[in-house]
Parts: sequence; C-alpha cells; structure tokens
Amino acid sequence: MSGLLLATRRHRRVTRLGHLRACLPSSAMVALLGLLAGLAAAGPAQGAGVAVGVAVAAATFAFGTLVVDAADRLASSLVLPVGLAAYTTTVVVLGAVVLRFADSSSAVITGLPWGVLVGTLSWVLVQSWWAWTSPTPYVVLPPG
Repeated sequence: MSGLLLATRRHRRVTRLGHLRACLPSSAMVALLGLLAGLAAAGPAQGAGVAVGVAVAAATFAFGTLVVDAADRLASSLVLPVGLAAYTTTVVVLGAVVLRFADSSSAVITGLPWGVLVGTLSWVLVQSWWAWTSPTPYVVLPPG
C-alpha cells in the first residue's frame, strides 16, 4: 500500500510542477519584450521597471507553486493551509513594498505595475494553455 501512495505522490508532484517548464521561459520572454517596449516608449528606466514587474509576478507564482508542492509531498492535507499562507504572505509582502515606494517618482517604479499586470496575464494564459493541452490525468487509477 505504501508503494502505491509514494507512486501516486511522485506522479502528482510531476503534474504539479509541470507548468513551470512552460511558464518560466515564457515569463523571461515577456520580460525581455516588456523591457524593449518600455525602452522604446518611455526610456530605459521604465523598460527596466516593466521587466522587474514581470519578474516579480513570475517569482510570486513560482513561489506559490513550490510551496504547495512541498506541502503536498509532506502531507496532502497541508496543501490548502500552506497555499493560503503562501498567498497571504505574498500579498502582505507585495503590499508592504508598494506602500514603501508609493511616494517615489522613479521611472522604474512607474513601469513596475505594468510589468506585474502583463506578467500576471501571461503567466495565467500560459498555465491555462498548459493545463488544457497537457496529458495530465484527472483521476489517478491504481495499477492493475
């Protein structure tokens, strides 16, 4: 019985992290495109802000994915509380950063929200595409 449990957890771990192979490279491409677009539209500082914003969005999603996967490997019952704690921590940290730099007039800071927005949209779209096209089973049947 324990062999079946380990095999099932190993299988879930692969499917839980599989989207990172699509989302992380696409985020790097979107950051580069954002850097170039910001550079062309408003200068190098805004372009850097857009690229940093995309990186912040990607790091936030990757952090949540890795934390939930680690919780699942320990015990499946931890997935919800750990996922909610990771989400809350991320929102609090990002909120503190926003409040800290709210009065800044730096061009990097003005480009950052656009990068977060574009990075979030691209991550969600790529992860959705991955989920729709991957051969991930919805039900794991025991062998035999």
